[in-house]
Amino acid sequence: MSWSLHSEIERRMDPTWKRVSKDKGSVVAGTDVARWLAERDVDTITIVGYMTNNCDIATAVGADELGLAAEILSDAPVATTQAWATAVTARHALPKSDLGTSATQGRAAFGA
Repeated sequence: MSWSLHSEIERRMDPTWKRVSKDKGSVVAGTDVARWLAERDVDTITIVGYMTNNCDIATAVGADELGLAAEILSDAPVATTQAWATAVTARHALPKSDLGTSATQGRAAFGA
């Protein structure tokens, strides 16, 4: 293996979490992630990653092609961090947005 998770992330991993290695930009391209999500009736994915302009955006586009909603957490313009955390804890969905609107709101909030 040419990479490894940070030891703190590895320590927090739950064995029930989906874990894959990929060789494409999108996590759904060439993996069984789409099937795994469908089996669990997932309709929205939250994307966190190293480079928004590479794998994150590729995954968002791949998710859209599969009919999944996608949010890129580092931008998260649909809610504040506190509102997002509260919604996750309460298991409530946040208001929906789209990738274009999200990008525009993120740029307005944080600059180009």
